[in-house]
Amino acid sequence: MSKKQILLINGMAGYEKVATAAMLPNILYYGKFIILKATDSVKEDFSVLKRKASALLLSLEQYLNLV
Repeated sequence: MSKKQILLINGMAGYEKVATAAMLPNILYYGKFIILKATDSVKEDFSVLKRKASALLLSLEQYLNLV
């Protein structure tokens, strides 16, 4: 009797290359979807995020545009 083998991949998409590669093919099976670019809303709320000491990952270019 053969055993089923399962591979579990854990990671944050956009931060780790493995997570992005594992998650991108999955979006094709869920029908219609949208991708929301939240850069503009982050610009408006950046002062609140700084006061709350929330974690926010930005590229250097995004950070320099917000400061």
